[in-house]
Amino acid sequence: MFDAKRQREALLARIDYYRQVFPMRSAEYKAFKLQHSIPRINVALARLAQGTYGVCATCGDYIGDRRLHLVPGALHCIVCQMEHEKKLKARLI
Repeated sequence: MFDAKRQREALLARIDYYRQVFPMRSAEYKAFKLQHSIPRINVALARLAQGTYGVCATCGDYIGDRRLHLVPGALHCIVCQMEHEKKLKARLI
């Protein structure tokens, strides 16, 4: 199982990284990160504080240590994330 302190540090490191690279990035990059990535990390931090971090926001299953390590801000298990992305693609077509 994941180490809550380590995950919190990883999430905060990701936000710190965004702060460092923002001045060098395009307006599109900034808009995407401000709209998607940073809010997702903030939600993950809040869920960590509440004790619900690592639980899929859609199905309630455990997200999995490997996914949380690779994507610390993950709010969905891989199955629900793939389903979510499939629905997004369908809307764009």
